[in-house]
Amino acid sequence: MMRKKNKKKSRKYLFWAVGAVATAATLATIKQKIRPTTTFTREEKKLTSKRLTDIYCTINIPNTNKAMPLMIFVHGFGADRHEGGRFTAVADALAKKGIASIRMDLPGCNESKESFELFAIRNILDDVITCYDHMVSSYDIDQDHMGIVGYSMGGRVATLYSRINPKIHTMILWAPALTYKMEGLEDFMGGKEELKLMIKKANKENAVVYPDPFGNDKMISKEYFTDMESYDVLQALNQYKHDLLIVMGNKDDIVKPKVIDKALTFINKDCHFNYIYMDHANHGFGLWDNHPEQSEKLVNSTIKFIERRL
Repeated sequence: MMRKKNKKKSRKYLFWAVGAVATAATLATIKQKIRPTTTFTREEKKLTSKRLTDIYCTINIPNTNKAMPLMIFVHGFGADRHEGGRFTAVADALAKKGIASIRMDLPGCNESKESFELFAIRNILDDVITCYDHMVSSYDIDQDHMGIVGYSMGGRVATLYSRINPKIHTMILWAPALTYKMEGLEDFMGGKEELKLMIKKANKENAVVYPDPFGNDKMISKEYFTDMESYDVLQALNQYKHDLLIVMGNKDDIVKPKVIDKALTFINKDCHFNYIYMDHANHGFGLWDNHPEQSEKLVNSTIKFIERRL
């Protein structure tokens, strides 16, 4: 067991040392697929969750008579299905190249009528599964070409979902919360001691108030903490063997670089992995501090990777 861990550790430093350069070189050498440009239809829909509540979704359907590749988008903690327009930009660009997509508001977020207490991995995965089932049953989806994009907490869920759905062969993770349980996320939750108190109170009272860094109080359930402990995202990452792009900002103070540093040691040796380590970018990739060029790089790199890999 120890020898296996040390072997992974040696790979980590390779990724960190050459990740950004290797990404550019790799993307440049992959033959561009010829995808004719098309128009597309954007549909705003309400799907019924397994909890019999509404899932508010945006679906992009290319106007084509061919089976369509599919991308699923999963947003972050307390965010929405548009992610500051970045999910929208990626989904629209892909639709023009014949790639369908679905993105949804997670429980308690944006248009969702559920309490934020339902924002827990078990419910988010159920909603992703519901959205996937809707797409493959309602449209002509090419099930040999499907992928997922996840941002922050959505990156954690996307990785877990890749284990549930082995048809996911292209995965893009933006600043993903790829942590062992809650390790590395304590500062986001107010610090180690505050996190311990929150978990203790949630276990006792079923939920606890969380004052997030953006000035919004949220009720977090004990299931949120339980799921963060019980769903092993690093094991799921280790079992994924297909195309993977991780984008990380070196100034991220929510999912800190050391978190991704550790996660890289779990990447499967058979995974086709690319890594972009963005200078001067924090967790918002330019959205929070008026650096649109960072969001532009994030969007364009994601589009290019999906077009070439999906």
